Amino acid sequence: MKPLVVRLAEIAAGGVFIYAGLLKALDPAQFAQDIALYRMTPAALVAPLALYLPSLEILAGGALALGRWRQGALLVLLTLSLAFLAAVGIAWARGLDISC
Repeated sequence: MKPLVVRLAEIAAGGVFIYAGLLKALDPAQFAQDIALYRMTPAALVAPLALYLPSLEILAGGALALGRWRQGALLVLLTLSLAFLAAVGIAWARGLDISC
């Protein structure tokens, strides 16, 4: 029973990351604006990040959902999630009004 529950959780988590990545990929200009609001990256990196991060999120979410390269996918998604949490925490500490 436990392996089935873990597998279903991987599929669900992978689906969440695929969906989130697709939302960002469909409107990269808006995602670039969202990144810029955090004021944590040089302006020259905002556009490349807005184009690259959604693809990485979709690929890693897909790998997790499909059960391929599980450890690599989990490492990428953990890194992305921790970076996002750190950015939100820093923005909050700096008093920036960021809505996710």
